[in-house]
Amino acid sequence: MTIVLIGKTVLMVSLLSIVNIAFNITAVLAHFGDIVVAVPGSTPTIDGLIDEDEWSDASTVTVSVTGGVNCTVYVKHDSINLYVGFNIPDVTYNNTDCCVTIFDVNHDESTTLQIDDVWLAVSRTGTKGEYNVTAGGWFPTMVSGWFAHASSASSAWQCEYNITYLKVDVTAGTDKMLGVMFLIVDRDVEMGWYVWPSTARILEPMTWGDITSDEYDWQAPADTTPPTVSIVSLENKTYFTTDVPLTLTVSEFTSWIGYSLDDQANVTITGNTTLYGLFDGSHSIIVYANDTTGNTGASQIIFFSISTQQAEPFPMWIVAAILIILGVGASLLVYFLRVKKTTIKVQKWRRCPRCGTLNLPTHDFCDKCGASL
Repeated sequence: MTIVLIGKTVLMVSLLSIVNIAFNITAVLAHFGDIVVAVPGSTPTIDGLIDEDEWSDASTVTVSVTGGVNCTVYVKHDSINLYVGFNIPDVTYNNTDCCVTIFDVNHDESTTLQIDDVWLAVSRTGTKGEYNVTAGGWFPTMVSGWFAHASSASSAWQCEYNITYLKVDVTAGTDKMLGVMFLIVDRDVEMGWYVWPSTARILEPMTWGDITSDEYDWQAPADTTPPTVSIVSLENKTYFTTDVPLTLTVSEFTSWIGYSLDDQANVTITGNTTLYGLFDGSHSIIVYANDTTGNTGASQIIFFSISTQQAEPFPMWIVAAILIILGVGASLLVYFLRVKKTTIKVQKWRRCPRCGTLNLPTHDFCDKCGASL
């Protein structure tokens, strides 16, 4: 007898009932073409929610479930972990519903279970269970080398697995094929066991499908695309300060960022920064960034200028000199006007040549001595 534990629920399933109810008795090899390719893709967030943007780069297979609708199973890797996602339509909620991913790690395609086979189950409520092979049957063991989360709604439920390469003995850069079987259990439906491949039996690895990374060898293709780098704070204009903020964006994770100011040596930065103490005049700047695989991207070169010096004020000594000159000139003018006026006044009198007496200019003879003026 095989004991399958999911959380607190104990599913007592005899080998005979599994063979007779869930599957045919006659051994049938997996159909040719029952292969799913684990393609390289982005790393999904394992939260139990199948987001189309996260899983659009994955390979898929479908499993016909209750009511003839299709469950979609997603498969991909990121050169470190294998990711499997289930999107299961199901309007009859039962917290013991589960999805199962079964691996034939050594791909021995045996007619009976082997010790390298592993059963990874997740219930609709997110309870995880792991089973290995003991005495030819599935027995519970400690969950290790993987984790998963599930989410449930009234019309469907979803599950996401993160399985380490170590768990399934995969090495990035090395070709390897695994045996695989996907199982969905609907506990509200009699005989509600749905499998991929459609002829697979949980006790016969030879009937399971295959999972491979194809020509990728379980690693992502070499990344040759440089990151996109943009300067968003500096513009081609004049700044009236010596300290200018440098704000930038990079399209992917980086291992290094730096800038070159005025064609000088690169200065390493960790992100947005400020350019301090810029001198007046013209400047240029370009920002570089390396992504995590060593590709270097560069921003457009930005030309800008700094202007902080104000026009020099008119020299005060010149102003003082002008004022002095004007003052002296005014004084001289007043003086000469007074002298001229005095001269005019003096010329109005006539001095007698005989006695020296001053006479009015209207007199032709001296008022004192009568002498002719």
